[in-house]
Amino acid sequence: MNVTKFAVSCGVVLAALAGMSLPAQAQSVSLLFDSTQPASINLTTTGSDKYDTGLLNYTSSTGASFAAFCVELKQDYATHDDGYQTFTFSSFSGREASALQGLFVTSWSSVDTAVERAAFQTAVWEITHEKNAGAFSVTEGAGTFYFEKLTGGTSADNSSFVNLVNGYLHNAEAYHGPALYELNRLSNPTYQDLIVAQIAPVPEPSRMAMMLAGLGAVGFMAGRRQRR
Repeated sequence: MNVTKFAVSCGVVLAALAGMSLPAQAQSVSLLFDSTQPASINLTTTGSDKYDTGLLNYTSSTGASFAAFCVELKQDYATHDDGYQTFTFSSFSGREASALQGLFVTSWSSVDTAVERAAFQTAVWEITHEKNAGAFSVTEGAGTFYFEKLTGGTSADNSSFVNLVNGYLHNAEAYHGPALYELNRLSNPTYQDLIVAQIAPVPEPSRMAMMLAGLGAVGFMAGRRQRR
C-alpha cells in the first residue's frame, strides 16, 4: 500500500495586493489555499522532511489575496480541495514576539531571492521552535532546532545558508527599537498556524504615515513539504 504524506506549507501571512488590512478587532478570518510559486529551495531541518520553500497564495472569503508563511512544522496545510478554513487571532509574547518583531524590522526589506526567502522562513522556525534559552542559531548542535542541509547543496552552500539565517537571527535579537509591525497568530486546530503582520500605526499624521497606511500589508513566502 502506498502512503502519501500531505504537503506542508509554511509562512507568514500578510494582507497583500488587494490593499486590505486586517482590523485589530477582527477575531477570525476565512482563508482558501490557492497555489504555490513554482520556484523553490529544497531544505531539511530537525523535525521535518524536505521542504520546497516558495510563495503560498491564499484568498480570503472577502476576496483579498494573501501570500503566506506558517508557524508549525508538523501540521498539514488545508489544500484548495479542503475549501475555506477559519483561523482565529491570537498573539505572540515574550522573547518570541520580540525576536519576530526584530526579524521583520531588520531583515525583510533586504529579502529578495529564493535562497534569502528560504533563510527568512528558517529564521521564523528557529524563533518559534527553539527550546534552548541561549542565542538563536540554526547551526547543527547549537540548540534543539537546527538546519540540516539543502538538497543537492555542497558543504559550502550549506555553510553559506546557515550564516545567512544566523545573520537574520542575530539582527533580530539585537533590535531594541520601536515595534513597526503588529504581529498576530492565526490558529486552526487542524491545520498549520500562520503569522499575520501589519504595518503598525504611526502616531503622527505625517506624509510618511499616510503612505504607510496606504500600503496595507506585505506578502511573504512559504515552505512546502514534498509529497511522497
